[in-house]
Amino acid sequence: MKVETAIEAANAAAVGSKTTLAGSATAGFGWATSSAFFGWVGILIALLGLAVNFYFRRKEHGLRLRDDARSEEEHQARMRAIKGGCDV
Repeated sequence: MKVETAIEAANAAAVGSKTTLAGSATAGFGWATSSAFFGWVGILIALLGLAVNFYFRRKEHGLRLRDDARSEEEHQARMRAIKGGCDV
C-alpha cells in the first residue's frame, strides 16, 4: 500500500470519527435543551460522520487486501526461486 494513500485513508477515517463525535455531542445538547431542531441536526451530523467513516474504512480495507495479496505473491515467487536454486 502506498504511504500517501494509507495516510489519506487514516486521516479521512479520523475526520469521520470526529464528525460522528460532533454529531453525537450536538444530539446530546439538543436533547438536553429539548430542542427538536438541534436533536435532528445532531442525528444528521452523526449519521453523516458514520457514513464517511464507513466509506474510508472500507477503502482502507480494500487497500490492505491488495497489499496482502501482492506480498503473498512476492513470497511465493521467492520460495519458488529458493527451491529452484537448490537441487534437493
